[in-house]
Amino acid sequence: MPPVSPRPSASLVVVNSHNEILLLQRNPKSSNFAGIHVCLPGGNADMQDANNFKMTAIRETFEESGLLMVKNRRGILDDPEKLYQAREDLHSRKKDFPDFLEKNGLQPELDALLPFHA
Repeated sequence: MPPVSPRPSASLVVVNSHNEILLLQRNPKSSNFAGIHVCLPGGNADMQDANNFKMTAIRETFEESGLLMVKNRRGILDDPEKLYQAREDLHSRKKDFPDFLEKNGLQPELDALLPFHA
């Protein structure tokens, strides 16, 4: 089997004021990450992320957990059904993340993220 080239990706480590870390439970039916039960939110970079790993981490965290790291919290954030539908549409690629943010007057919290490179 030939070696697999790594794809650009990003994860977000979310820590609250009690030093608790957000971990997600993987779908047991998922063919990816076999044997891993919990993980940090994150995933592969997309063209829509414009080579911005912070944007990748924010998008993936929203898609996987529903936590949306934005500066101006208003509008769509008050409607859980619309947020859930937006997550589904982003995950299935029916919507583009930058368009979703712009149409809802939201700005990603890029400055709140601190990069860590292994």
